[in-house]
Amino acid sequence: MEQGSRQHVTGFHHSGNKTKVEKAQFQGLSTVLLFDNSIS
Repeated sequence: MEQGSRQHVTGFHHSGNKTKVEKAQFQGLSTVLLFDNSIS
């Protein structure tokens, strides 16, 4: 799953959107991790 997301992010590199996408994914990951932690 991780490899798939990385390949997906690379697709945006040429458009110059890579950092935006990475930031969004990172924020999403953090939110999910925090959410998981609060549940358990």
